[in-house]
Amino acid sequence: MATRRNYKDSLFRAIFKQKKALLSLYNALSGEGLTDTKLLHINTLKGVLYQTMRNDLSFRVGDRDVVLMEEQSTQNGNMPLRLFLYLAKIYQKQVPNTAFYGSRTQPLPTPHFYVFTLGGKDAPVTCTRRLSEAFTGGSGDLELTVHFYNISYGVSCPLFAKCETLKEYSRFIAEVEQRLEQGLDRDRDRAIKDTIFYCIKHNILRKFLEIYQAEVYDMTSMKWDLDTALAVTKSEGVEEGEKNGRWKTLVELVRKGYLSIKLAAKEAGMSEAEFRKTAML
Repeated sequence: MATRRNYKDSLFRAIFKQKKALLSLYNALSGEGLTDTKLLHINTLKGVLYQTMRNDLSFRVGDRDVVLMEEQSTQNGNMPLRLFLYLAKIYQKQVPNTAFYGSRTQPLPTPHFYVFTLGGKDAPVTCTRRLSEAFTGGSGDLELTVHFYNISYGVSCPLFAKCETLKEYSRFIAEVEQRLEQGLDRDRDRAIKDTIFYCIKHNILRKFLEIYQAEVYDMTSMKWDLDTALAVTKSEGVEEGEKNGRWKTLVELVRKGYLSIKLAAKEAGMSEAEFRKTAML
């Protein structure tokens, strides 16, 4: 029997479920200039794909729009399907059962889908993926478009100039990865603590880090805990042990967002470009 996964908040979700930061990110994406955080209503989604899994962020903007966001290590071709299922769950919760049988058209908030990736400088800055790309019999009569943004630090992501918190989040992740690459990967605890101290000193996510230092440490440690990620993946049926099995595990970890391409490539003894090409990412 597979182990049930008990998801804690990711660092991305913890930062952006704060409505001031979330409104800034929404304005950057939409081009609007909303100022009233009371317009935002965060949805809680569980039980769509796994019994305890939820998407990173889903929220309504008044009664007009519903926005679904995910943060991942790299692009995932199944995100349109996942977000489609999440949206269906949101609509199901919102619409009364009696409305399905009425003759009056039930108004629905307009959906928007965004995925933020940390795929490195070689990945596209922006791109779109569509649900119809997975259809085996042509384009069909259903479409869902997901907008991907590469938020790796050092990439010219157009959102950085409009949302300082997103840029600072990207910088925080880059600072952790830099320390791991410098040899602190054997002392991940020190790498994370050093990053938190450095970012507070240099005014990077300073207010958030000052208040939530312990929680940030736990969330960041979980993000880079390869052993835990391997155990979770094994519980989901991914082969482990032999060289070929370990390669499959690393690729699966990247695709599921547990591991960055940079760290997976290092573990495989490859460059990022070689890993991306071999894994067809």
